[in-house]
Amino acid sequence: MRKSSENIAQVLQNIIHESIQKSHPEQTFPPYLEKMTFREPYGLLTIGKAALSMAEVFLNHISSPPLITCIITSDTYLPKTFHKQLPLYLSEHPFPGEKTVQVSRSVLETLQHTIPLSGEVVLLLSGGGSSLFEIPLPPITIQDISKITKMLMEKGANIKELNTVRKHLSAVKGGKLAQILYPRKIHAFIMSDVLGDNLEFIASGPVTPDTTTPHDAKRILTRYGLDATVIPEQCQKRAWIDFSHVTTTIISNNRTLIEQGKKVIVERGFPVKELPFQLSGEASLCGKKIARWLVRHSGVFPMVYIGGGETSVTVKGHGKGGRNMELILQVALELCDTDLVWGIAAVGSDGIDGPTDAAGAWISHEKITPTIKTMGIQALKDNDSYTFFKAINGLIYTGYTGINLNDMFIAFIDKKRKK
Repeated sequence: MRKSSENIAQVLQNIIHESIQKSHPEQTFPPYLEKMTFREPYGLLTIGKAALSMAEVFLNHISSPPLITCIITSDTYLPKTFHKQLPLYLSEHPFPGEKTVQVSRSVLETLQHTIPLSGEVVLLLSGGGSSLFEIPLPPITIQDISKITKMLMEKGANIKELNTVRKHLSAVKGGKLAQILYPRKIHAFIMSDVLGDNLEFIASGPVTPDTTTPHDAKRILTRYGLDATVIPEQCQKRAWIDFSHVTTTIISNNRTLIEQGKKVIVERGFPVKELPFQLSGEASLCGKKIARWLVRHSGVFPMVYIGGGETSVTVKGHGKGGRNMELILQVALELCDTDLVWGIAAVGSDGIDGPTDAAGAWISHEKITPTIKTMGIQALKDNDSYTFFKAINGLIYTGYTGINLNDMFIAFIDKKRKK
């Protein structure tokens, strides 16, 4: 094909969209529901960015409907069309507020009053639950949790650090929801947005044993220059929690997304190689790592490279952007002085990259001019990658995707340009 920016951009975006579609719960969830039976009467509680899509698939594939259904998500994570009769509890994300507490308390009270102790709760859990479902542990307030969450994010804390702290500020995280619902049987189906699939960090592990300690939370807060005394003293005494009534099943993760991406790439007639490392750490540093690896290992042309994971950004400027936009911009700045033909893209699979309306961004070698390069360098300094990519028409929009499986990076690399 003629390797223009438009063609490269279309190829990259088609791969992204199709990979996301193939990773939707409609594709991944039904096999886990075959032959499943639930102890009646049972309630359905679904929490997270993918709460609605998971709930719809569950309700479409089970023979015996739940006595009660509670779907906790935010209006940001709703498709344009859906079953309007579904009981939605709209909460707040990425920072919890009073509405979060009201929704969480209301849902818990409804479940406890409706589902008897001999019943069951089916929990459909996806990333974003840490903010969407929250009740503070006294004397902590929801404003405290929101402020601490925002500061940790801006300082570049990773998801494990962030959720370690959250668990010790919460009355429902770190396995505490399991204690609240005990002895009702809990069967959790989980869409993992945590690399390594450690259950206690997905949505801060509401029904999973907590292996972290208050000391761990205090140490993290101290590391980032925050007040460690915010951790309540009662956290020092860990309550006994019985988890014998809880079973968990992971239905999809970042590996699901990447494997589907590889299949899509092959189906489109391109050879594919996977990056030998995950996207992690500071986005700009990861971008440099990716670019240097691509330069060293590009030898077969054309080739599409794919990688997954999730980076973070330490905010120092006053611009607007997301981790994938910063990642892509840094890769571009590293590749722009090579003579390779290239196009790169990265997105958050939930359809939103940072505090923006875009899922991520793309850029190719043809887009880079001396002026654009200078703009890009300044955009990284200002954490203003969204403005940069909007100016060059490089933003990727997916809208509501129905999944939350971390991020995807893809690169199209072809033969060197003639000088």
